[in-house]
Amino acid sequence: MQLRRRSVRFVRRWQRVAWFLIVVCAGICSAQDVFYVSPSGNDAWSGKVATANATGSDGPLHTLEAARDHVRQLRQEKHTGAIRVVLRGGTYTLNRTFELRPEDSGLASGATIYEAYSHEEPVISGGVRVTDWTDRGKGQWQTSPNFATSQLFWDGLRLPRTQTPKNGYLRMVGKTNADTQFQLQYDNDDIRPEWAGTGAEVVLYIAWFEARYRIVEVDTTHHIAILAGSAKGSAFESQARYIVENIPGEPAVAGTWWQNKKSNVIQLRERPLESLRNAEIIAPRLSHLMEIRGGNSQGRVHDVRFSGITFAYSRWEMTDSGLKSNQAADVADAAVILRGTDNVTIDHCTFHGMGGYALALRGGNQHAIIDHNHLFDLGAGGIRVGEGEIPKAPEQISSHHVITNNEIDHDGLVYPSAVGLWVLMSGDNTIAHNHLHDLTYSAISVGWSWGYNPVPVANNHIDHNLIHDIGTVLSDLGGIYLLGVQPGTRVDHNLIHHVGCFTYGGWGIYLDEGSTGITVENNIVYEAQSAGFHIHYGRDNVVRNNIFASNRDYAARRTRSENFHALTFERNIVVLATGATLDGAWSDGNVTLDRNLYWNARHSAMQFAGSTWEQWQAKGNDVHSTIADPLFRNAAAYDFTLLPGSPALKLSFQPIDLNDVGPLPDVSSR
Repeated sequence: MQLRRRSVRFVRRWQRVAWFLIVVCAGICSAQDVFYVSPSGNDAWSGKVATANATGSDGPLHTLEAARDHVRQLRQEKHTGAIRVVLRGGTYTLNRTFELRPEDSGLASGATIYEAYSHEEPVISGGVRVTDWTDRGKGQWQTSPNFATSQLFWDGLRLPRTQTPKNGYLRMVGKTNADTQFQLQYDNDDIRPEWAGTGAEVVLYIAWFEARYRIVEVDTTHHIAILAGSAKGSAFESQARYIVENIPGEPAVAGTWWQNKKSNVIQLRERPLESLRNAEIIAPRLSHLMEIRGGNSQGRVHDVRFSGITFAYSRWEMTDSGLKSNQAADVADAAVILRGTDNVTIDHCTFHGMGGYALALRGGNQHAIIDHNHLFDLGAGGIRVGEGEIPKAPEQISSHHVITNNEIDHDGLVYPSAVGLWVLMSGDNTIAHNHLHDLTYSAISVGWSWGYNPVPVANNHIDHNLIHDIGTVLSDLGGIYLLGVQPGTRVDHNLIHHVGCFTYGGWGIYLDEGSTGITVENNIVYEAQSAGFHIHYGRDNVVRNNIFASNRDYAARRTRSENFHALTFERNIVVLATGATLDGAWSDGNVTLDRNLYWNARHSAMQFAGSTWEQWQAKGNDVHSTIADPLFRNAAAYDFTLLPGSPALKLSFQPIDLNDVGPLPDVSSR
């Protein structure tokens, strides 16, 4: 463990040193190695000076494409050093996706770097300003843009669309169905016939996923709304929750709006105590802000860095058949997409106002560094890694990424099943020192196979992440969620707390179907709604030297019994404040439990999968374990430091040091 931590920190330290040397070298290079870009620039200028000259004959470039083309020309001239594209502060409104191809690559001897001008904030925006508003009185405004949009932002703040109910949820009558055409049985007058065909959307929340459909027709006699899409899915739920968004008519709630999808007319009610006359209203126009794409016969994109840049405002799009996730908002797109790349770095960037995921390292990416970024206000999640299918060729494998020191918060605003940091078919990744909070669903999810089939997911290291306040909308989620066979994957030194859920399944650390070969060690989990640890089913896993304290329904749960060894559960401290100790299938002889310390803060007898402590040990479980106060320094304040003389130490429990959990201090020059 110590060797692993030292090696990871050595790699990060060397990465910082390497980038420092690149910057120093860039600083002493000739002027041709730097191109400046400014929103007030001119693509006819040279781009070799940061500010326009007095005569207006030279200055920075105006567009990213012009700067890219200048860099491309230098590379064609066999320039081998670092080339910097320095973006002055201001907004770069994109008319189309900014693209980099293999010919835009840097070199191992000198990367191509797109970076912010010192102490300035360049914003690459996929949005446009909405103007020509008509004042209809009493805070109501109207405009008719020539495009459809699903998002509006008022001075950077996301505006909700009109919806019913204003708070809480409506409920279906009966179960969700598997009809080819979704027929939603509603109650009373919850859905109105005049909403059909206007763009009003039903948003369903079912177990661990959401579904979104436009209303096609309303049968008021039988109280059935016919929706534009199929209801087929992997889960059906009685009296499922739903809301209706984009309700027609003048908005009744301040700060809301709707758009008629036939005419594109937008009606908006001002925010409280503010005037639209003084506001900037932005509507995202582009789904993709940037695409870095290599692969196939064209070669790969490599040695490119983006630093200190803000990416803002991407759209999400409703399809004619609706949007229905299976899990983890798998139907959501991403604003910045990488395919077929090597050694791409994105650091100190900001992503906000996204319609889907912010950043996706899709198929065929190797050795990316994603470090010290802030991703927030997200329609889906923060970062996606890999594809959902097994790669068919080596160049399609996505692996060996370092994702560190990022903050991801306030996601799932369109797709509540989105994951903060989602890894699919990808291995050998380091996911460390990230801070994930205020999320609608799971924080970190790794793996994308159900059962025991071999897949290219192995040796992922998930450590020193701070995860809290997640699970606000759906069910069956985890602070850290793992799935399928992934030998060598380690989950260690993470701090996870306050994991909620709607009805069930607010798990701290969750090993779902087929989880195999995973080690969970030196983590602290508290205040998870359902359990600190849960394994659905799996084999040959190790859960060692963790603290599971004050979790509400159970300390730990195992759902399915199988005829082979599922896990070893040893040297853990398990403390109850509410709920039960072990729930589910712990008595089949395929779980090894020993040298654990259990304690009930209520000072009452503990039950172990329906057995008393004496009965439990008589079955051969926890033979060397004990029930005793672990002597935490201040459990009420969630300080689980062990005091001298703790009985856990006699069981070979090793104190867990989480002083450096979450993002490390930024030692870069930025």
